[in-house]
Amino acid sequence: QKTFDMVRFLFVGYIIYQKNLELLIEAGNRLFEKGYRNFRISINGACDNWLFYQEKIRYPEVFECHPDFRPNSELPNLYQSSHYAVYPYRRVSQSGALKVAFFYNVPVIVPSIGSFKEEVVEGINGYYFEVCNVDSLVGLMERLLRKDLSAYTGLVSRMKEYTRLHYSNEAMVRAYTELFDNVINYKKR
Repeated sequence: QKTFDMVRFLFVGYIIYQKNLELLIEAGNRLFEKGYRNFRISINGACDNWLFYQEKIRYPEVFECHPDFRPNSELPNLYQSSHYAVYPYRRVSQSGALKVAFFYNVPVIVPSIGSFKEEVVEGINGYYFEVCNVDSLVGLMERLLRKDLSAYTGLVSRMKEYTRLHYSNEAMVRAYTELFDNVINYKKR
């Protein structure tokens, strides 16, 4: 269950090089070294080389590690028990993972690259940090750890409204109707 005295950052999905999990691990280590204890980093997903990542964890007390396949039935609980979903990717070609976080109204933390820049609106449905920059990620996570419950609740409220306006069934129907109308009107010229 979510409480604001313990902020949970979620990483979920198959753990591979381009997802840059080691950046999030190092950020967690540095936050701990700065004295923060009011957070957990929940790592969930299958990994072919877990030892590589496990060796980077200096403070296991702030990491919840489940380096194996997570069935879809566990996703609702993972997201609903988290405050932020973190996608520290090196590069991204599509942003399907964002849609899952949006569906559960969990704000995202992403690098300012690729399709993330098309879908994340700073302070509405998530926050940006500089790609592959651990200091930038640590600074952002530190600011989020200092926010109070009302600031977080306001963010989630803005996110729900944004998601409703841009990703609801009605919004999708509207977008497709506009697309087809444009194609039909173009053909009539």
